[in-house]
Amino acid sequence: MQNLFKHWIKQYFSNYEASLLLIWLLSIVFIVIVGGRVLAPVITSLIIAYLMQGMVNFLVNRKIAHKISVYIVFSFFMAILFAGIFFIIPIIWKQLGNFINSLPRMLNKVDGAITLVSNKYPFLLRNDVSSFINSIKEELASYSQYYIASSYTKILELIHILVYFILVPFLVFFFLRDKDMFLGLIKSTLPNQRRLIMQVASEMNRQIANYIRGKGIEILVAGLVTYVVFLFFGLNYAELLAILVGLSVLIPIVGVLVVSIPVILVALFQWGGTEQFLALTIAFAIIQILDGNVLVPVLFSDAVGLHPVIIIISVLIFGSIWGVLGVFFAIPLATLLKAVINVWPVNNE
Repeated sequence: MQNLFKHWIKQYFSNYEASLLLIWLLSIVFIVIVGGRVLAPVITSLIIAYLMQGMVNFLVNRKIAHKISVYIVFSFFMAILFAGIFFIIPIIWKQLGNFINSLPRMLNKVDGAITLVSNKYPFLLRNDVSSFINSIKEELASYSQYYIASSYTKILELIHILVYFILVPFLVFFFLRDKDMFLGLIKSTLPNQRRLIMQVASEMNRQIANYIRGKGIEILVAGLVTYVVFLFFGLNYAELLAILVGLSVLIPIVGVLVVSIPVILVALFQWGGTEQFLALTIAFAIIQILDGNVLVPVLFSDAVGLHPVIIIISVLIFGSIWGVLGVFFAIPLATLLKAVINVWPVNNE
C-alpha cells in the first residue's frame, strides 16, 4: 500500500510546476472558503469587472482610448444597476408578495378538486391528502407573515445590501481602470517557473469568458422573449415568471423542468383547461425548444465538452457551497478542473 502511494505521488506530483500549480489552486480555494464572506464584495466586484472587460476591449479595439472606454462601460453598468434598484426589483418584490399571498387560494382549489375526485374514486386518492394540503397552507401562511415582517424589520440586511450597492461599483471601477496594475501585482507573486500556471489560466480565461458571456446573452434573450409572450397572453406575475425562466437556463434540463411547474400552475389557475391555457403552454414549449436547439448552439459553438451528469453534479456541489453564484459558475469551475486535468503532467516512468 505504501509503495502504491509513493508511486502515485511520483507519477502525478514529481513535476515542480505541477506542485506549484497545486499550491496555487489550493491557496485560492482556501482564501475563498475561509474569507469568502468577508471578501464577498471584492469577489463580486472582480466577477463583474471580468464580465465587463470584454466590452472595454471591444471599445479599445475600435480605437477608443482605454480610459474613455472604461467610463463608457462603467456608466452603462451604473445605468443597469439603478434601473434594477428603482424599477425592476420593486416590481418583482411586489409580484412575489402577491404570488405568495395567492398560493393558499390556489391550494384551496387543488384541495377541492382532490376532495371531489376522492369522493368519487376513493381507491385513487385518500382523504389524508387534504390534511397534507392544509399543512402546506399553514406553512405558507407563516412564511407569508415572515415575508411581510422581513420587509420592514430587517434593517441590518438592508444596510448590508446598501454597502454592496456602494462598495461594489466603487471596486468595479478601479478594477477596470487599473487592470494592468493588478495583473502585474498578481504576476509578481507567482514563481518564475509558471508555464503550467499560465497555460491553465489562459485556458480558464478562454472557456469561462465564452461561457459566461454566452450564458448572460441566453438569460437575457430567454427572459425577454418569455416576458413578451406572457404579456401577450396576459399571464399573471409575468415579470416574476419571466425572470425565473431566464435564470433557469443556468441549470441545463433540470432548470427548465423546475420553472415549468409555476408557469403551468399559474396559467392553469388563471384560465383553467381552456384554449388560452393550451396556447400558452405550446408557446412556452416552443421557446424552450428554440432555446435548446437554436440559441444554445449559436452561443456555445465552442462547447465545454462536459457530460450532462457532470454538469448537474457540479451545480449541486458548487451551489451548496456558494449559493446562486456557485450555480452560475458551476460549469466554468468544472471546465477549469477539466483544463487542469488535461494539462497536468504525468510521469509514467
